Amino acid sequence: MAKLVFLLPLLPALATAAAVDFVKDIQPIFRKHCYGCHGANKQEAAFRLDHKASALKGGDFGAAILPGHADKSPLMHAVLGSNPKMRMPRKGDPLMPRTLRNLRHGLMTAPLGRKAPARS
Repeated sequence: MAKLVFLLPLLPALATAAAVDFVKDIQPIFRKHCYGCHGANKQEAAFRLDHKASALKGGDFGAAILPGHADKSPLMHAVLGSNPKMRMPRKGDPLMPRTLRNLRHGLMTAPLGRKAPARS
């Protein structure tokens, strides 16, 4: 048991990662930060996040969500501000670190209800 003490600092991060639920934790992020420009009433760049099939299809710039590959997903690059000219959300403050972690984890594990690909 004493040998596992070094893992104690990791427990909060592991608990957060395991606790992310797409419907409960990810859709509210989209609702709060994205639907104003990418929702039912408005679809900038022909991209819509409030509708599963549309979100997975992408918009004018192609697919923004790559199921199981959050780090390669243009959506994650946009919310991280990798390219300041393409940072999302355009209006308002950048997403908080915890929100970014939850979004990344949600896109890695079960984006829009789809299962992540098996690891080889």
